[in-house]
Amino acid sequence: MTKDVIWKNFDLTPEMLTRTRVVDLNTWQLTEEWEQGEWVDPPVELLTDYIATVMHLLKNVGIACEGVTSPGAFGKRKEDAYARVVLDAALRVNNNLRLRYNLETSVELEQILHR
Repeated sequence: MTKDVIWKNFDLTPEMLTRTRVVDLNTWQLTEEWEQGEWVDPPVELLTDYIATVMHLLKNVGIACEGVTSPGAFGKRKEDAYARVVLDAALRVNNNLRLRYNLETSVELEQILHR
């Protein structure tokens, strides 16, 4: 139904792998880190593979990924690098130069991030 009905009318963007805990891509086990917590300031060297994995999951079921939606403040403290790795992942997986990413946080969360 998602592919046949919803995807024809809406852009489906992943909100990373879990929206909660970070997945170790080597073991597919959940780590103690949180996508919305520790990955506000993510390890940039892991981000391209992490985001490409998300895009591959959609591609494997026949849905082209046109971008990503950030869970909470995922990537917020390294937004320039985050935007670049989203592009790199999109090029790697879908050869897509025209994509978007959504990174919005609330005022309350912004205050927490600036402490």
